[in-house]
Amino acid sequence: MSVGSHTLASMEREQKSERLTDAEVRDKVVGVWDEINRWHRRLGERWWPAEGSDLRADHDAAEGFTPSFLAWTSLSIATDCMLTASAYALNFGPTLFSMQPLLHTALVGGAQTVWLLAPDDQTSRLERAGQLAKDSHLRHKEWADGLEDVHPGAIDRAELALARQRLADLDAGGKHQQVLQTRAIRRAAEHVYSSPTNGRQISAEVVSEWRGLSAVAHGLPWEQSNRPGRLASEQDGVRTTSIEASWPQLQGAFSDAYAFLGTGWRLLDQRGSALPVQKPGTHGY
Repeated sequence: MSVGSHTLASMEREQKSERLTDAEVRDKVVGVWDEINRWHRRLGERWWPAEGSDLRADHDAAEGFTPSFLAWTSLSIATDCMLTASAYALNFGPTLFSMQPLLHTALVGGAQTVWLLAPDDQTSRLERAGQLAKDSHLRHKEWADGLEDVHPGAIDRAELALARQRLADLDAGGKHQQVLQTRAIRRAAEHVYSSPTNGRQISAEVVSEWRGLSAVAHGLPWEQSNRPGRLASEQDGVRTTSIEASWPQLQGAFSDAYAFLGTGWRLLDQRGSALPVQKPGTHGY
């Protein structure tokens, strides 16, 4: 993991009980703003795995969506959301609810990339790519099924037919299970926050953070009962809880999303770079 990723991750994951002030959390985000911008600028550049790289070999062996395509897509969506959340919060301050869906997507996309690319063996990477591809084709089919009778002109028949065929191929023999986001996020957390002493606790904290973000993204109220700084009051027998937006509410989400994205970009570069050629009689690791 890059030094920057480790520094921001340490702020949340190694000192979970220590809540930073508004100014301290904001300063952390300011400190990584240039790096987030560098990731975002890469989205407009042409990228292709180099000849001799792990991802080029995966590309040649994959059927349908390749690990490199899926990882690039995940990073693109996640990075765009991370930049938007950071830019708005730095310019206008944190919001009560709109930051959470953006950071939710940034966290999931970053974790998904790490989950895809972390395995050293090609078989595991291709298996995970197949699982993610199956999810994508299934959602494509469900989207089309809902429109075919009422708005057939919105559907690209050739693309839909290809998605259905690939879904059938991936389903053959039950080779590819669906992606369980909880499992993928746990695996990503174990990779990013590898710790011999409190790895299980850290993984649980990341999943907890993701579930809190999911609550807001799905319009559910339970997450508000866990917000730091909430004030409960009662008047005329009516209980009321007031919440003000603050940087500490987003501390964990910014930290995890940034750490996953940093590791995801690093893995993409490592897996997509040509392997060093060993001279005869030498040994490399």
